[in-house]
Amino acid sequence: MCAVGLCPNICHFYFNADESYEDYKETMTTYKFNKDNGFLKQANKEYSKARFIMMNRLAPEIFELDKEINKVGIQKILDMHPELKNVLNNLEDIKEEINGYTKEKLK
Repeated sequence: MCAVGLCPNICHFYFNADESYEDYKETMTTYKFNKDNGFLKQANKEYSKARFIMMNRLAPEIFELDKEINKVGIQKILDMHPELKNVLNNLEDIKEEINGYTKEKLK
């Protein structure tokens, strides 16, 4: 499972949120393609994978990113990790998606 990005033993760091977000978006694109073309079995597999990525990778990393934002601010994070620009620009949308998947709500 680790080879395909579904490792249950992975450590979560806020600076990996960009990779997890890209994996999630790519998986959702594949899910939508399969669903639109009638490949329902594969669409269900992709949806399960997207849900796993959201709940087990992206959500913990966004929780950590929120903590870091509260500690040092967005500008300091951007200075240290410019690759997070896309995530920070879409943070509210990402939080809204996470809130749709998890019981623990982000503010």
